Amino acid sequence: MAKYVMQEMRNLHKEGETLLYPRMVIDGCCETEELVEIITKGSTLRKGEVLASLQLISEGMATLMAHGRSVRLEGIGLFTPCLSLKDGKEREDTNGEATRRNAQSIEISDINFRAEKTLVRDTNSQCNLQRQKGDWRCNRSKYSPEERLSLALKHLES
Repeated sequence: MAKYVMQEMRNLHKEGETLLYPRMVIDGCCETEELVEIITKGSTLRKGEVLASLQLISEGMATLMAHGRSVRLEGIGLFTPCLSLKDGKEREDTNGEATRRNAQSIEISDINFRAEKTLVRDTNSQCNLQRQKGDWRCNRSKYSPEERLSLALKHLES
C-alpha cells in the first residue's frame, strides 16, 4: 500500500498564502535485481536474458540519443536528451556581441522522461493510497522578504 501526505507549498502568486497538494511518500527504490525478479516470475525468460536485454536497451538508447534522436518505448514513455553548457562556460548574449558557444562547450547533461499515459493509467489502477500520519509543512522563514533582502545585502557587503 502506498502512502501520501498533503504537502504544504507557498503560493508564489500571493504573498503569505500556502497551498496543499498531495505527494506520494516514496518508500525506497527498486533496484535492477528486484525488477528482474518480478519480470522473470511472470515469464519464461531467465534472469540473464532479462539483464542482457536491459543492457542492450540502455546501450541502444544512448546511441540513438547521442545522434539527436528521442526514444519512445511503447508502454513506457519518451526519452529525450537535454543539453547544457559545460562548467565554466558562459552563456551567449542574444545581441551577439559576446563569444559564441561551439560544440566543445556544450554537453548532454540529462535525459528528460515523459511517461506514456498507459503507464500512468496502469500505475494508478494498481495503486491503493493511504494517508500517512503527520504534517509535511514547508519551512517558513522568520524574516519578511524585505528583511531577507537586507540580510543578504549585508552579507554581500561583508
